[in-house]
Amino acid sequence: MTQAIVVGAISFGLMIAAAGGVLWHTVRNRRDLSHRR
Repeated sequence: MTQAIVVGAISFGLMIAAAGGVLWHTVRNRRDLSHRR
């Protein structure tokens, strides 16, 4: 049971990290496009 909780927590953290990375890249790309214009 403890192992399942650990695996779930790790997968949840990776999902949040992936979502945050995508959002950060989109914001960065939007800023670059606005500066280029």
